[in-house]
Amino acid sequence: CPRSGSNMLRWLLDAHPNLTCPPFSMLLHVLGEQALLDPASAAAYRALRSPRPWTLRYFREWFEAALDSVAKREGKARWCFRHWVTYRSLHLVDELFNDRAHYIFLVRHGLDVADAASKVYPGAETWQEGPNGRDEHFHEAYGGSAQMAYAHYWREVSERMLEFKALHPNRVFVLRYEDLVAQPQQKLSELFAFIGEELPAELVQRAFSTPKPMLSAWEGHEVTRTKSIEQGRHHLYRAWSPELVRAA
Repeated sequence: CPRSGSNMLRWLLDAHPNLTCPPFSMLLHVLGEQALLDPASAAAYRALRSPRPWTLRYFREWFEAALDSVAKREGKARWCFRHWVTYRSLHLVDELFNDRAHYIFLVRHGLDVADAASKVYPGAETWQEGPNGRDEHFHEAYGGSAQMAYAHYWREVSERMLEFKALHPNRVFVLRYEDLVAQPQQKLSELFAFIGEELPAELVQRAFSTPKPMLSAWEGHEVTRTKSIEQGRHHLYRAWSPELVRAA
């Protein structure tokens, strides 16, 4: 879910000598939503006499070749792909990667997410608040309250992640933002062990000493103003009115 510390986590993953984690991309969203889930796609593949497994293999090989080339340019052996708009397509993503991908779910207190999102994103950006551009925009549904809109959006994303984890418990690592900033060494050790890597010495310092390219239209830039993993950004929603806190 946006505003959960994903830019910071990307920097930490990318600082590992064996891993590359490029900026956020909608590539899987475009592949899944347009190429594989569009109602016209099934008829198009039948016309080409291309069965679904063949089509999935073709897309998987094309996608992996693109990311492999990124890793090779950076002298890394493995890659991570950061995406969040495809939370509705997690089962399709897993089918695309032949049930062998591993997932890191970054989660943060829902009301802190709602507080941060309501301060950063204008209310007009309903694609942030409504699930994947659907007409059921949360911002409109909750009377224009950005806090309520993002609280419900957080619930939408979190429920999808919890459902997916229940089905694939051995391939999903849930990382709480609050735990990461409180115990970075311990949590990063657990995270890298999950994907079969070790935590290098001074990884955190390396992550913040080398600026990463950021996409101006998509990525939050608050992390570029920090020099380390920072604490103290918890429970900011407590500045809300008691009525709003209870409602959300």
